[in-house]
Amino acid sequence: MRDYQLFILLHYPELEYSWFDVLGYQELMRLNFDVQKVEQAYDYSCNHEPIILKCREAFTIGNFYTKPEVKNTLQQIYDGLGLIGRKAKSTELGSYLNAKERMITDDEGNRKEGYEILP
Repeated sequence: MRDYQLFILLHYPELEYSWFDVLGYQELMRLNFDVQKVEQAYDYSCNHEPIILKCREAFTIGNFYTKPEVKNTLQQIYDGLGLIGRKAKSTELGSYLNAKERMITDDEGNRKEGYEILP
């Protein structure tokens, strides 16, 4: 443990050591060592990376996915990772992958909203 971590933990005993490893001192300082904010940032950080990896497996670069397809796939990912109570929204895809919202016309002439996965 580095000296500044020990110092911070002594002054903020409610903080957990693992938060330093994941978020770093600068982020803890930016959050003013507020336990609630730090917990949210920590949870977000811990959950974000596995979601990105699962999205890379589920979505193919260059393909178009409708908004309901994206929502269903994200919900399956959340459920598979044990994120109970987290409700998927298609708009969240952009925070995990490089995706562009667009509309296409299907073979029957119907316009569909969705996302194209970009490299």
